[in-house]
Amino acid sequence: MRQGARRHALLDDADALLDEVGLDGLTIAALAEHSGVSRQLVYQHFPTVTDLVSAMTVRRFEELSKHFDEARKELPSREAAYNQLRLVLELDPRLRQFLREILSPRVRSDDGRQVAVIARDRLIDRWASAIDPDHHRDPEVRARIWAVFYSLWGVWDMLDAGEISLEQGWEIVQSFLKFPQP
Repeated sequence: MRQGARRHALLDDADALLDEVGLDGLTIAALAEHSGVSRQLVYQHFPTVTDLVSAMTVRRFEELSKHFDEARKELPSREAAYNQLRLVLELDPRLRQFLREILSPRVRSDDGRQVAVIARDRLIDRWASAIDPDHHRDPEVRARIWAVFYSLWGVWDMLDAGEISLEQGWEIVQSFLKFPQP
């Protein structure tokens, strides 16, 4: 198997394993066993769990970016950000779970915490820059972005349980979008 194909297959296996064991259970040894390969082979592609999870995260965010690019075409940045947020609300449940795992504050391993902090900061930077470019470093703007994402997780839970409709979920998320007008 070619290097690129092997790396892609390992990332696919890591996605499946993450669904089974969560971020704290995702180790190089567990991935090697799950994939039926040696640890050494996994280490050739991913020297640390942080490198593995970072590659998984980059791949997922590249998938999301394709969808976001469509939502962003020829719209003011704030309106585009809201359209993108609507797309996030509508994500496939597996991708929702991935984001929960990556961004969760309950991550216990050092690698997991490190990845969660980096991912959280990048996510907040992206959305704060879109919603309020002049104040994207303002702690209040950043806190509001993070609060919206936390509310989104609760809405996802209710959607997954069939307790609310997508439209009800969107109304709830919009109620958290109280950013000062530029």
